[in-house]
Amino acid sequence: MSNKNKMRLYLAYWRRQAKLDEGISYHVGLILSPKDPENNEDKVAMIYHAINRVIKLKHKAIEAWIFESKLSVPRTERLAGCMLLGKVSSTLEVDDITRILSTVHVPDQKEAEERNWRCSHWVLDALTLLEEKGIIPKLVDSPENTWRTGKAFVNELTGGNLNHNEPLYTCDTSGKKIGSEIPALD
Repeated sequence: MSNKNKMRLYLAYWRRQAKLDEGISYHVGLILSPKDPENNEDKVAMIYHAINRVIKLKHKAIEAWIFESKLSVPRTERLAGCMLLGKVSSTLEVDDITRILSTVHVPDQKEAEERNWRCSHWVLDALTLLEEKGIIPKLVDSPENTWRTGKAFVNELTGGNLNHNEPLYTCDTSGKKIGSEIPALD
């Protein structure tokens, strides 16, 4: 990614497959994107999240949570909305952010089962770390309430339906709708 403009860090909500007993559900993670990604020469972003992989062994399958960082386009099919956490200092590179986020704890299978651990737990710890290191501005509320505010914003605007024809629904950390730099899906 180019350093001509400060990168943006977003809390992102990807729509999950609906389950009758759970209602609308989201996978959450972070997106590091260039300013105005549609008109940026790189047109790529980084996605950071904790994902649950199923590993098949001889006679059984086990679940394992892992941290993943990957290149992506900023707007994907299942991305329902996001919260702008802040602009990243131009002194930080993508590798710096990746290195910092790779230190966020991801439990082993036993601990994850005992704690009923989910991707949202990783996000809460990541928000705390990013705030402590001064990478994002101080949040207006706790990481958990910030995550809930973003989720409520996305639910309210989408009603559970994805809208690919408009710029991505985006809010600030207080839940107020703001103009999005992430364009409509091509």
